[in-house]
Amino acid sequence: MKIELGNVTKKVFRDKYFDLWRSSFGNKPKCCDAWYEWLNYYCPTGINNSFVIKENNDFISGYGLLPITLNYNRQEHESTLCTNVMTHPEHGGKGLFTKIGAHALQTMKSLGKTIQVGIPNDNAIRGHMKVGWQRMPNLYFYQKTNFDTKYSKNNIGYKVIEKFDEIHDEWIARFHEKYNLYVKKDHKFLNWRYANHPLNSYTCIVLDNGETSVNGYVIIKSFTENNKTKIHIVDYAYLYESDLTRLLLAVDHYTNGKADLVNLWRFEDSNEIQFANAGYTKTENYDRLILFSDIKFDNDTSNWHIVLGDNDVY
Repeated sequence: MKIELGNVTKKVFRDKYFDLWRSSFGNKPKCCDAWYEWLNYYCPTGINNSFVIKENNDFISGYGLLPITLNYNRQEHESTLCTNVMTHPEHGGKGLFTKIGAHALQTMKSLGKTIQVGIPNDNAIRGHMKVGWQRMPNLYFYQKTNFDTKYSKNNIGYKVIEKFDEIHDEWIARFHEKYNLYVKKDHKFLNWRYANHPLNSYTCIVLDNGETSVNGYVIIKSFTENNKTKIHIVDYAYLYESDLTRLLLAVDHYTNGKADLVNLWRFEDSNEIQFANAGYTKTENYDRLILFSDIKFDNDTSNWHIVLGDNDVY
């Protein structure tokens, strides 16, 4: 069995990739050309690195790593985000997950990708840890059902925009530079991730301080679960703590009458007071953050900014 870095732009690779995907996860809506192209080679940070193991020219295991740039302790690191890991169910128990993971991660390391990021599910966590990932503090699930609507839209000072522009880049950079670890973003990345997503619809709310000046943004997605309409905050960033409060008020104002609850994933210790004051309570649900790097990270994530929107691509 040979592990190779496949050419995602070739149709024959795409077709075999979808065959493996359907065998592993079922025939999901994401098994379509629009989503595949969006993820694999329209991302402004680079073409997805898709490793595969073949048997008789069929794909039996796959491992995807999407290029991103991380800033850690004021230094930029060329990095990747683990987007999809799968093994054909007929080939389970052969150690393919470990083999392809170790090969893919070491290849990225040799290419100068110094930090790899993953948020694996319960079934995948053990396989990831076997090849050297570091387990970080969890991203917990917070939610609220009562919305603060005593302020008007003008009092809060927000507007809904269709996309970001180049004029926003200076502000987007300032939103993130206060953190010890964050994913570097600009208008191209945010538009690719949200405005241009081929399957999901997102709403972008910005704090309105003029035509070119904004103090924060929040990206939300509406969905239905258990006969309830929910709003999920998938991304947010801001200048000052007071701007976070304004953003949460903007979500309340926009959401009122449109949903039964609002939720998001975040680190337990970050901005606890602002979220508590806004009515968010911690649940028992969480996602696991893991990092693969020669850097030894401590467990203090209170000044890290990782949002689920960065990983919600598979």
